[in-house]
Amino acid sequence: MTTAEPNKRVDTGMRILSMLLDHIIMTMAMMVFIVPFMMMDLFKNFNDPHQPPTFLFSGVGGYAMLFGFSLYFCKDIINGRSLAKRILKFQVLNHKTGLPASPLQCFVRNLFCVIWPVEFIVALFNSSRRIGDRVAGTRLVPYDATAEQPRVNVVYVILTFLLSFTLTVMASRLPDKLVWPDNGFVETSYNDKESKELEQVLTDSTGQYLQPSIRIYDQSKNNKLRYISAVLTLKENYLDDQQSYELLEKKVLDIIYTQHPRSSFKGTIKFMYKSPVRVMSRSTTMGAD
Repeated sequence: MTTAEPNKRVDTGMRILSMLLDHIIMTMAMMVFIVPFMMMDLFKNFNDPHQPPTFLFSGVGGYAMLFGFSLYFCKDIINGRSLAKRILKFQVLNHKTGLPASPLQCFVRNLFCVIWPVEFIVALFNSSRRIGDRVAGTRLVPYDATAEQPRVNVVYVILTFLLSFTLTVMASRLPDKLVWPDNGFVETSYNDKESKELEQVLTDSTGQYLQPSIRIYDQSKNNKLRYISAVLTLKENYLDDQQSYELLEKKVLDIIYTQHPRSSFKGTIKFMYKSPVRVMSRSTTMGAD
């Protein structure tokens, strides 16, 4: 079996162009999976402002997004040639054998795209082997159209993609635990009676400034505390005046903490002002630290 041109060096300018074109193409491919679900999430939160912040990669839509990210790491797994490399006529080879790199080797080298600024600098000095290539045992060479290409092992390709998807899902769960440790409430624990009572107290005290919407849940998702969501629609724009905003926020929080001790719950408070042309909002957490 002949191979691609193993001894011919890749022009540095073309190597950088390949990296950029790869990134652009794969980012566009990822957006096909990501954008629709981002729009759905924005629409959901617009229609129900009580919805708490959600980590991007959650739910069914989150898995579709992660599918798109997994594709990025597998862009070269078919005979070492991504779409960009096919356009620019490059191929990833096994550094020792000179044969097209295996799907697993291509996946490993692409994992280092997460440190792309470093990889970019390395590629300036060695256009054939960036860090990912050295770890995976691969190198980039000009494609030889006369070289015989091995038959694609479909099973190997599928298994490599499943590995990529599994590791991507696992990695996405880490920031979910670190960034949103108390994210959300148990829907079925909604306490209608206490929600209306607190809503009425706020209306009586601050009704000239805002219209409150309160939801109290007896259970949070990740702790034993209650969860209180307060959405306060302002009658005037107090958001642009920091002093007015802080005074109003303090007044509302003092009322809430009088009714529900700070240590007894966690939650969010969102101030919203709807102008004729746009909706403005400011949010903060409240309750136990």
